This record gives sequence, C-alpha cells and structure tokens, in this order.
Amino acid sequence: MKSFKYLSQNGFLIKPIVQTISIKPIISKQNIIQFLNINKRNYTTNKYLYSCGCGIDGKLGIDNELVKFESFPTKLTKFDNGENNGASQRYQDNLECKDIVCGHYHTMLVSKEKDQLYSCGWTSFVAMDRVNKETNFKSIIPSLVTPLKDFKIKQVAGGRRHTLVLTEDFRVFSFGVGSEYQLGVGSTENQPLPVEIESLSKLGNIIKLECGWGHSLVLTSDGDIFTWGFTQDSQTGHGFSEEPIHIPKMIKTNYKFKNIFTGSDFNLAITNDGRVCSWGSGEFGQLGHGDTKNVEAPKLIQSIQPLVHTNLINTNRIYEYKMVACGFSHALIIDNDGKLLTLGWNGNGQLGSGVKGDNHLVPTKLEFDFDGEKVVKVSAGRNHSACITESGKLYIWGNGNKGKLGNGKSVGDQLTPLELIDIDENNTDPSNQKVLNISCGFDHTIIELLLNE
Repeated sequence: MKSFKYLSQNGFLIKPIVQTISIKPIISKQNIIQFLNINKRNYTTNKYLYSCGCGIDGKLGIDNELVKFESFPTKLTKFDNGENNGASQRYQDNLECKDIVCGHYHTMLVSKEKDQLYSCGWTSFVAMDRVNKETNFKSIIPSLVTPLKDFKIKQVAGGRRHTLVLTEDFRVFSFGVGSEYQLGVGSTENQPLPVEIESLSKLGNIIKLECGWGHSLVLTSDGDIFTWGFTQDSQTGHGFSEEPIHIPKMIKTNYKFKNIFTGSDFNLAITNDGRVCSWGSGEFGQLGHGDTKNVEAPKLIQSIQPLVHTNLINTNRIYEYKMVACGFSHALIIDNDGKLLTLGWNGNGQLGSGVKGDNHLVPTKLEFDFDGEKVVKVSAGRNHSACITESGKLYIWGNGNKGKLGNGKSVGDQLTPLELIDIDENNTDPSNQKVLNISCGFDHTIIELLLNE
C-alpha cells in the first residue's frame, strides 16, 4: 500500500513524497477473540429491593427497629422465609419479587420463585396503642405470611390497615382491620390471620383487587366490579349511604372494565375500550370532572374522552389510556403515547407542575420531557408521586418529609420530577442500573432495582 509523508521546511508543509511500504496482515480471528476477552467486563445481574421514608413502624424492612426514617434508599438485606431449621436457613439476604405493594403502615411483597407472600410493618389493630405498636407489634423485616405459604399468590393490595390477597387459583383472602366491613366477610371484627372471602372465591374469575382506606374492590374477567366497605363518599359506587356495604356487591353500570385503581376514598377504572371512569370523593378534583363534587357511580371523564379512537395521523389507531395510579387525593394517568396526565390535590407539588396549591380539576398534561422517554409505570402515595421510563429511569416528586423521596432530604417539597440516580450506594455508574418497579405508600417508598455488578 502507499503512505504519504509530509516534510516540513521552515514551518511550512511541502509536497508529499510518496513512499511504498508493505504491511503483513496481523489481525486474525484468534486476535479478535483475545482482544474481546481482555476488554470484556463480566457482570453479574441481580435484583434488589430498597426502601426510604418513615420507618418507625417497621415497614421499611431494613432490620433496624430504632430507625425513624431513611432519606436515602436503603437495601433490604434480611428476609424471614419461615424455615424452622436454624437461622442459617431461615434468613436469606435477598428476595426476588414479582410484586411490591405499600400500604399505609405496612409493606407486602410477592416472591418470584415460590409466589409466596411476605410482609413487614405494624401488625397491631389498636389505633391509639402507638407505644405498643412501635415495640411489640411490628415486623421489622419482610417475613413469610405462613398461613398462606402453601398458596401461590397472584396479587396483593394494601390499604390503610387492611390487606387483600388473590391466589393463582382465584381465591380471595383478607386480613387486618374490619371496622368498616372492608374485609368483605360481613363482620367488623379485626382479622389477624387471613380469612377467605368465599363469595368472591366461588366466582372463580377475580383478576384484580384494590384497597382504599376503608373500602375494597375487585375486578372480574367479565369486566364487572364488586365493592364493599365504607361508602359515605360514594366510593363503593352504589351511591351515598351512612351504612357501609357489608359484603361484596356488584356495581350496576353499562360499562365493562379491564383495570381498576383506588385512592383513599375514590376510584378510577379503565374501560374495555381504553376510556377512563371515576367515582367517589371529588373534594380536591381528583375525579377529573371539572368540579369538587362526589360521584356516586362510575362516570366517564369527558375532558379526555375525545382522544379515544381519534388520531389525526392514523385514524385507524386506537388511542387508549394504559395505566393509572391513585394517591390519597390525586391521580396520575399514562396515555397511549407514554405521556403523563395529573389531576387532583397538589398541596405539596405531587402533580409535578412546578408549583403547589393549584389543584387540577381535570386531567392535565405534565409538561416534563423525561429525557425524551415514554413513561411506562406510575405510583402515587399520600402526597408524593413516582414514575419509571422505558429505559428504567426513576423520577420522583412531591412531599419529601421523612425522606420518602430518597433524595437525601427529610423535609421539603420537590415540585417537578427529579431523576433518582444514586439508588445503590455502592454503584457509581447509572448505566449499570435499571428500575423495575416502584410503590409509593403513605409515607414510604419501595424500589426494585436491576443492578449489574
């Protein structure tokens, strides 16, 4: 081959001299393999759980009964699997999960390997017995719910002080506080152990369940919704009543649904054709109907319905809403394009609009770019919000009291979405991590992270 040499004379380049040289090929398949092996880093991919926020009740699951709050995400490193063959077998240092759920005072996990239910947090039902609850009646690490250990758990939902569980064979169980008939067994008695809601199990087609503060609801594969419990804000969908609904009762409506979501005293549901209905308390505009009135039965949110089945570029494209998260009195909605809509209470900036106090009475597009990515998952707590983008980035915003935003602060509000990068304290490269799941509780947050180590 030919190469060109430029000679310099008094600082100037002059005409190149052409010189012919020969190069023997030195690159071989073996050379390439050796080069790749030298420069290849061997990763071990693991999934871990992290928690932040209020910890006085044990719901952070971090094996420290003295901690009051954690303002940075803290890895969960101890899980009680219920084995009775000694501590070395009973406690494990990690638990891969297929579902993570935050209630008010507790956290629920469903293991991936055996589909078993784990829980941590307060287990006392005596509301005024705070001193005892903080000492004698809490589980500070995720522990196997042994009465259900032989069932494969499909889904779990946590409310203020009660829990619903769905098994793979479509049986439904409840436990916790029953003061408002929210356990669905026709009684106000508290249930420290899981009890079966036989009327729902007999249906054999329950596919989703949700817990509010004092009410509960489930969705069937036929698109019907059954509700029960506290109904003074019409959150059961059966109209206003001073008397709670004692047992599961189907909502009478012309709509069929494919997903349901619950806040403290209101609900949103996605219809089979991708539209959104809401009902219950509208005190802060969280129902999205442009006012603060309560709604007694599922009602379409009209301000976003024109988007359904309408697209100027492709008229054959079905435009629908994918996912919803309900907080205490606010909600987040993901649309067909991965954009985020927010509505309801904004007292602490939980709507992410950059200001606080301006409640949204209708769903309002969040003008935030998320680095050009689509939003694929959302979660909402009492007054904080979070979302995950398609590449696994986590954004969080709203009230940061007690450290629940995980940004190192224990007070103050974050008014716009903040990317949470430093999730694992030992990981210095954000490209090595991907957030898989997020759940926002009343005052705490649980994160599932995929980490290349």
